[in-house]
Amino acid sequence: MSTIAPPRPPPQEDLEALIKEARRRARRRRLIYAAVAALLLATGGGVYAIVALMGGGGSPASVPEGFHLVKAKGPVAHARIEQYTRYRPTVIDLASGTERRVSFVLEEWWDERTGLDRVVLRNEGRVQADVVGQSCQPKPRFCFPLPPPFDLGRYGLRWPLDEKRFRVLGRGRFRGHDVIWVKSLVSNVGVQKGDRLAYGAVTHELVAKRSALGPTEEVYTLLPDLPAAGVSFVVPEGGGALHSFPPSPQADTESSSSSLRAARDAIGAVPLWLGPRFQGAKLESVEVGTEGMKARTGATLLPARFVTFDYGTVKLQEFGSDHPFWYEQGPRPGRVVIDSGTRAALTRGGVLVVAESEGQFFDAGSALAIVKALRPVG
Repeated sequence: MSTIAPPRPPPQEDLEALIKEARRRARRRRLIYAAVAALLLATGGGVYAIVALMGGGGSPASVPEGFHLVKAKGPVAHARIEQYTRYRPTVIDLASGTERRVSFVLEEWWDERTGLDRVVLRNEGRVQADVVGQSCQPKPRFCFPLPPPFDLGRYGLRWPLDEKRFRVLGRGRFRGHDVIWVKSLVSNVGVQKGDRLAYGAVTHELVAKRSALGPTEEVYTLLPDLPAAGVSFVVPEGGGALHSFPPSPQADTESSSSSLRAARDAIGAVPLWLGPRFQGAKLESVEVGTEGMKARTGATLLPARFVTFDYGTVKLQEFGSDHPFWYEQGPRPGRVVIDSGTRAALTRGGVLVVAESEGQFFDAGSALAIVKALRPVG
């Protein structure tokens, strides 16, 4: 009879490296799911929309490397969602210091015959994310649930409503609409117990949903379907992200430790840092690397070079002209956007700076303190 000894714990330096890597991966998941999935997801500006919708099928020359065109096979449903949350984006004007709240705007396209769905997330009119997914499996044919306003019948959200599951509260006004307010009595796909739904008083179409779980409100606009002949999706090789809505592609990141001198030349523009110390915290590490979208084939698509400056409580990740797929367009110059509570971003001198806080939420004061301290790496 033999016994197996418990595995020897890794050396302390290896353990610290593992913890640091786990923190980095957790941060990235938060970024991707906050930005394409605060319910919703991310990419954008001027380069190529990852899932561009093209009239007439588009041109092969307009398709980025690692992607291909897939023509729609049926009428393409089209809708728009505005989402208001406790941590919805706060935009700060650096010239005046004024701040205001804005909504996430999610535009969606859905082709039931191919199973492809496209989501574009906009933040103050800037495209933060543009991604494509595959919501259906082929054999047996089954399409995973999509959120309102698509496939309302499957959720039991079409009018007339089941009186055992919903109670009519009365009529009212909502953002210029005459509506009928309804309360959900049970939880189901697309709705939770206690959620309040607003239906058009005349059309009986779903207009909005207020969550019972927190200060979240979604406003729906159903747009006319698009004919299949005029629509193509730009899809990653191997297919879109599976069975998620909004589509949630996986980030593929490689990085290594760097000196300040090497970091200065890593992204094609002079990066910005907070000096050797920031608010008493010492600069812990400098890294350079590449981040892209991981295709289902294993390939890395749309790679973007970055540099990071980690101060422990605050971490800066910066990109040059090539932005990451989860924040392609970036905020307008002269503005700071706090878009998920723990993340603030700005564009300065051709550099996209994304600041993440560890264990605390950004407010205008803490975000502006970072902006004020930023200076080029010399």
